[in-house]
Amino acid sequence: MDPVNLSAGPRGLCVSPPAALGVTEHEAVGIVGFVSETPEGGALGLRMGSAQRWYGALPDVPDGNWWAPQEIAGQPVLDYLPAGESGAGVRKLLNEIQVILHQSPENLSRRQRGVAEINSVWPWGWAARGLTRVAAQVAHVHAVDPYAVGLSILAGVDHRSDVSGPGDLDGGGVVVADPGRISDPAWLEHRWCRPLVRALTRGRINCLGVAVGSGCLYELTRRDLRRFWRTSGRTSA
Repeated sequence: MDPVNLSAGPRGLCVSPPAALGVTEHEAVGIVGFVSETPEGGALGLRMGSAQRWYGALPDVPDGNWWAPQEIAGQPVLDYLPAGESGAGVRKLLNEIQVILHQSPENLSRRQRGVAEINSVWPWGWAARGLTRVAAQVAHVHAVDPYAVGLSILAGVDHRSDVSGPGDLDGGGVVVADPGRISDPAWLEHRWCRPLVRALTRGRINCLGVAVGSGCLYELTRRDLRRFWRTSGRTSA
């Protein structure tokens, strides 16, 4: 959902891409926040990746080709938007966003300076987000690792700061251990393994799962703690 300007041309409304508008980070933060506070904009889930690269989410995406704004600069937008009933929702949403953007303080400042307004967003680069099941299984994530934090945000899972030990955890939580400490066996044993097994034994937690870098997942329940290895019935002569 990149920020663009729509202006009248010989063949109708034409697109000016973000690079031609000189969108600053300050303007982008202000506009995205302004749009998100409205019901229509909030439904779009608009967020900023950088000053000239914004993102949003739609429940349904019409089939067809989608063009980056720089690819259709100066071209009539109606030739590049989905036609028919399948694209009606996208066109309606864009109209609503344009009304909201016209009222933003940043665009008011641009009008006063005689600079082209950021009066629309342009949808392109669709991708499916298939991580909804993660959000249903995990209540929250404790991590400081940027990759883990990013995945929790993408999945819509509550992200919390790192924890010092099992005593700080709530039910349904996932802890991503500090990569800088995980290679220390003594730290891992005393800080996590023993306290977690003790909590499992005393019934404070019902199940413990440990995922390792190889992709394997090890699960331990209270029933597992009561198991023991029986010796073979064979005897040596």
